[in-house]
Amino acid sequence: MEEKIVMTYEKPEPQSAEITATQVLAKNVLPLSSIPMPAVLNPS
Repeated sequence: MEEKIVMTYEKPEPQSAEITATQVLAKNVLPLSSIPMPAVLNPS
C-alpha cells in the first residue's frame, strides 16, 4: 500500500495541483489586496 500511496503523490493530477495552488494563492492574496473573488476564481 505504501508504494501505491507514494505513486499517487508522485503523479498528482496537473489540474488538481494547479487548482490547489490557485486556491492557496487566492486565500493568501485576497486578504492583503482588494481583488474581487469572482475575478480571481473566474478569470475570463
